[in-house]
Amino acid sequence: ERDSIEGDTQCQMHLGFNLARWLGTDPILFVGQDLCYTDRRMHAKGGSYLTPEQEEQIVSQGLVVADIFGERVGTYPVFDSYRITF
Repeated sequence: ERDSIEGDTQCQMHLGFNLARWLGTDPILFVGQDLCYTDRRMHAKGGSYLTPEQEEQIVSQGLVVADIFGERVGTYPVFDSYRITF
């Protein structure tokens, strides 16, 4: 459907976007979707479903990008694809 995102690539942000489009919301604003990480951590301390070793492996494969303030931060390729999509 026009103005929706494919169902097989969903994260909670995609689901929120599709729901907002379905409800006719315009404009759609996302708050808190920074799609990056600092201090080599993808999740808030204690909030990850990954082991510290798994998270470090993912972080080590990540990209370095500029955040909205121009600071260098890490992002994961999947996060970057979300940024590009939105």
